[in-house]
Amino acid sequence: MSRIGKRPVVLPEGSTLYLYEVDVSFATSKQKMNKIVFSGRAGTVESILPPSVCLRNESSETPHPQSQTTPEPAETAPAKTTTSPAGGNGPTGDPAAQLPRARLIQTYTGGNSVSIEIRLPKDSPAKPLKKSAKASLLGRSRTLLENMVVGGTHCFEKKLELKGVGYRADKTASHESSGNEILKLYVGKSHVEEIAVHPEVSVDLPSPTEIVIKGISKQLVGNFAAKVRDVRPPEPYKGKGISYAGEQIQRKAVKASK
Repeated sequence: MSRIGKRPVVLPEGSTLYLYEVDVSFATSKQKMNKIVFSGRAGTVESILPPSVCLRNESSETPHPQSQTTPEPAETAPAKTTTSPAGGNGPTGDPAAQLPRARLIQTYTGGNSVSIEIRLPKDSPAKPLKKSAKASLLGRSRTLLENMVVGGTHCFEKKLELKGVGYRADKTASHESSGNEILKLYVGKSHVEEIAVHPEVSVDLPSPTEIVIKGISKQLVGNFAAKVRDVRPPEPYKGKGISYAGEQIQRKAVKASK
């Protein structure tokens, strides 16, 4: 049993956790999966987990079981994770409206402690998981749930620093209809590096040499920060480049001239 997976996740006050059963289409088949949607004051974040991943309420308060099917929306495009504007009053709308076809199983309100269970459905043709695979899935599912709760409540943050003569960052609005911002990096190249900011990520520039990336999805924040850093990774001799705040750069001694 995974030691991390056994720990319950406490839902903050004012938040709501929804558990849905959705039909996911693969290349050769269609399978029922579990979709978890967490709605907090920072926004709404969702994740799809295998059907063997179940939630159990550890608090004295019982969850609100429901069994209903969401109406079919006009558009059948895949659902996207939605966020409220930074500093807003939280998410708006019903998370169920974002799902093409879903059945609401349970709702957990703020103040409850939720833990993860690995249990195959009774009508599942799949074989029982091995002990090692079960522990791995349990720990991974619990970590995903915790990241959803933390991101939907406080947002994740990554800080980058630009070191070098003339190195700086700027931010402008996009000329395209998407409206996404453009992050411009002046890092000693013959041209200006431009990176489109992900719509679910916000970028702040406290100073020309500092970049702060925020978002409710830990994966999106980490991926975008890594993408910015890869434009000019820090070199080992003088440390010039784009690095994470507090990153320890393995320095090399400059070769002495003969």
